Amino acid sequence: MQSLKVLNFANMHFTSLTSSIGSLKTLCSLCLRGCDLEDIIILGELKHLEILDLRESRIAILPKEIGQLTRLKLIDLSDSESLKVIPPGVLSSLSTLEELYLYNNFDGWEVEGIDVLRSNSGLVEL
Repeated sequence: MQSLKVLNFANMHFTSLTSSIGSLKTLCSLCLRGCDLEDIIILGELKHLEILDLRESRIAILPKEIGQLTRLKLIDLSDSESLKVIPPGVLSSLSTLEELYLYNNFDGWEVEGIDVLRSNSGLVEL
């Protein structure tokens, strides 16, 4: 199973991912749409991941470890109403990102030029 390329867990009702998912080193596409996941830090180990579908997820914070997915081309966070934080630097570290979907959920962009400690990404990162 370590040569698996696509994994679809859409609408499955589990709140955490098993650590063994990190052993899927060749995984290119992961669909976690509609899952009740709150912690997805382990996904930072999936270095070959190109597509990450987190639509309708319950995550509140996009973990900084997502920034380690340097082959990621698409991330869909649409309708993830719990999403409140995208840490600074995460999006800008995704140098191959071509598509980012945030429909109906995220409006916490930091305003550039204000001299405060940032807790969220700014639109300038895009």
